[in-house]
Amino acid sequence: MGRWRRWRPPTSIQQNILLHYVREIYPFPFSLLNYRVRIIGKRKSRWVGIGIPHLKVGIEYDGQKAHASPAGRKRDKERDAELKAMGWRVIHVNKFNWKYFHANMGRIINGTLELPKVVTVAG
Repeated sequence: MGRWRRWRPPTSIQQNILLHYVREIYPFPFSLLNYRVRIIGKRKSRWVGIGIPHLKVGIEYDGQKAHASPAGRKRDKERDAELKAMGWRVIHVNKFNWKYFHANMGRIINGTLELPKVVTVAG
């Protein structure tokens, strides 16, 4: 019999690279991959791709597979609303604003600079 392991969301190569960038500023104990946030008053948890718990910041890499479908966008909005109600801020990084995030990472994470909204046309 194998050991029981707690389920964690899958990670992508982009998310691991993003974690490497974030750890340039916030080393290991301060930035965690697949961070689990327990929702207060409910018996459930939400996961963020990269969590910085002491700042209450979650960073998500929005890939095309999981986040392009209407169901994926709805799931993200629900999670973001629950985390926002608990004082968390979720930053969404994708292939269009990746370089901007890396260049301005410290100010974006600390909340002094916003990531530009990128409008994509599905075609």
